[in-house]
Amino acid sequence: MKIFLTGGTGFIGKALSKNLTNQGHHVTILSRKNIKNSNQKIDFITDLDDKDFNYDIVINLCGEPISQRWTSAKKEQIYHSRIDLTNKISEKIINSKSAPKLFISASAIGYYGTSLDKIFNENSQVKAQNLFSQKICKDWESSARKAEGKTKLSIIRLAVVLGKGGGIIQKLSAPFKLGLGGKIGAGSQPFSWIALEDVIGAINHIIKNNLSGTFNLSAPAASNNLKFSKAFAKSLKRPSFFAMPAFIMRLIYGEMADELLLSGQKVYPKNLLESGFQFKFNELKEALDAAIKNHLHK
Repeated sequence: MKIFLTGGTGFIGKALSKNLTNQGHHVTILSRKNIKNSNQKIDFITDLDDKDFNYDIVINLCGEPISQRWTSAKKEQIYHSRIDLTNKISEKIINSKSAPKLFISASAIGYYGTSLDKIFNENSQVKAQNLFSQKICKDWESSARKAEGKTKLSIIRLAVVLGKGGGIIQKLSAPFKLGLGGKIGAGSQPFSWIALEDVIGAINHIIKNNLSGTFNLSAPAASNNLKFSKAFAKSLKRPSFFAMPAFIMRLIYGEMADELLLSGQKVYPKNLLESGFQFKFNELKEALDAAIKNHLHK
């Protein structure tokens, strides 16, 4: 199949493009940079308007990293990197002579807002909480839904992804290896996660079964920040004595700390499980062990 992919040079996108080309698919990746490439099954383009939009599958993983201090300028960048490109992709699909049979567009579990105890699935009633992360997800999904009349749409709401080559494993490895890792704030805030292998597996499952709808890409058993910190340290064979006080996180990261680090949500993948998908990693410690082993031997 011919597959169009945004975010193909990112943490998830690199792993996904490799997986898809290994299956024999041809992948066209939208990138801001001109990239020299020796893989004949991958094309890179720098402008969406430079190419006829004729693909079997469109996968949209675009977006500036959200885990950074949110200045006004950064918030604009984070927001528009998602919404503007997704609007443009929807427009290309709507105007295409031969529309893709499936459009898979990313979102995140920030869609549900934050809660210490509620468990969210795709059918949960969601209250607006005036959160930047929630607004991004809502508008991101709305941008993708514009194409629904022309193609099947699958929205994937991503939890924290555990895997080699990026994400939280790469960010936290250094302090934890030095024995400086530990819980953030109270440590009781929910931590919903998914292994990178299961992200790739779920996307393949959606493609293979031509599924439309909304899917939480999150392991069935959510954890919390304290349990994650202890499991991560144990996987690295390091202690986890230190704790990062909430006020320090707010000083460093501001608004982002309150929404993403000191709060959280428990998310359950109801639709994905009911569609027949089987997770490779159901336990946090197993997923961390595998991710760290791969990270250290990449």
